[in-house]
Amino acid sequence: KLANSIQNALHNSRMSSKASEQMQALGQMYQVGARSGNFTTQDQQLMAGFQAAMAQHGSDMQGSQGAQAYSALSSSLSNTANPMAQLLFGGASPQYQSPHGHAQLIKDMQKAQSEPWRYKTAIGNMFKVASRASSNKQDQIEMVAGNLVEISGGQLTFDQAEKYAKMYQNGEFDKKHLKKLTNGDGKGNKKQ
Repeated sequence: KLANSIQNALHNSRMSSKASEQMQALGQMYQVGARSGNFTTQDQQLMAGFQAAMAQHGSDMQGSQGAQAYSALSSSLSNTANPMAQLLFGGASPQYQSPHGHAQLIKDMQKAQSEPWRYKTAIGNMFKVASRASSNKQDQIEMVAGNLVEISGGQLTFDQAEKYAKMYQNGEFDKKHLKKLTNGDGKGNKKQ
């Protein structure tokens, strides 16, 4: 089932011709995901879907550059020692306010390394702040991209950060969307 999901993700992102490079990069992304301590087969399938979503945004989001971009996103937004990352990830959510809630926030931030769809919370919180500063969508995207570059310590390029912001706006951080990118029969054919 995992092999089918990966094959479908390659096909659905039109990256079959670069399968070898994408598979190497997916292996690098899996190494990031394994840091969470609990990297399930379903997580691996959704990670392949996330890679497929990234690949549709250009060469700097594909192959080794894409894996580097994911590593930068993950290491910055899952950095439990960074109070800014904690604030962005947890926002004003009451579930994270108690001492037990803070422990849950740390667990959820670490789990996001293997579940990239969880980063939509942090990026969504960045968009909430940006929407207060400007009603212009492109301005908001650029503000969020700038924040992503800053919190990554410059590991993300502005273009990569901007593509993550656009992915968020397009709903590409949604678990349902990532699952859709892995659907099929393993040969690139959609299930009926």
